[in-house]
Amino acid sequence: MQSLKSPEDVSAMLEHSRKEAVFLYKHSASCPVSFFARQEVEAAAENHPVYMVIVQQAREISNELAQNLAVKHETPQLILLKEARAQGVISHGNIKLEAFDTLLQEV
Repeated sequence: MQSLKSPEDVSAMLEHSRKEAVFLYKHSASCPVSFFARQEVEAAAENHPVYMVIVQQAREISNELAQNLAVKHETPQLILLKEARAQGVISHGNIKLEAFDTLLQEV
């Protein structure tokens, strides 16, 4: 799982999404639901490309992503990206290992 900490990191993620579908995970370090979701995301990251932004550490990046991808900000939140666009979104307790494959099947 790769952390997004700069605009260059975001550009690299979006470029990667032009080659294959990638996942963006938005995490809150202070949310218990995020704690459990992160465990699911870390397991999925063994088989899927996953980028993560911790909103408390990169608020500006998180807000920019929400605006540019036209996805209302929530945490935890998992966004499927393809061709630099959001293709699917799940959040909160719905972030489970099997959700990754479900999102991929929908695009």
